[in-house]
Amino acid sequence: MPRPPIIPRDTLVEYQRWELIDFERQAELAAAAAAPPPPPPPPEPEEPPISEEEWQAALDAELATARDEGRRDGFAQGFQDGFEQGRRQGEEDSKHIATLMQSVREAIDQLNGSVAEELVDLALQLTQQFLHGALHAQPERILPLIRER
Repeated sequence: MPRPPIIPRDTLVEYQRWELIDFERQAELAAAAAAPPPPPPPPEPEEPPISEEEWQAALDAELATARDEGRRDGFAQGFQDGFEQGRRQGEEDSKHIATLMQSVREAIDQLNGSVAEELVDLALQLTQQFLHGALHAQPERILPLIRER
């Protein structure tokens, strides 16, 4: 089988690929161009004017709602502020009470030390008085105690 001849590159010309025309698409575009533009949407009907009484009632309702909302917001803010103030005051009072408790502990420790010294002094004085009385009354009972030591 003979080979087809090869066309040299220099002799080639540019070409454009041929495509089949889409008749349906062209028909749609033509119909859209020929069709009249859609009518504008109908204007929205205006609300009928309200009477003075209706306007005043609506205003009163809005004011009552705003007043209630303001009261709730103010109450919530006041509650939060009061809570924070109470917490800070509690912390300060707690520190003050802790300082007082520490000074009470120190005073009790000091009192215990002085009471202990006083008790020792009292015991020594009682012992001296007892021994002094016993020595005058029964000297023979004291001598064995002294020798024991």
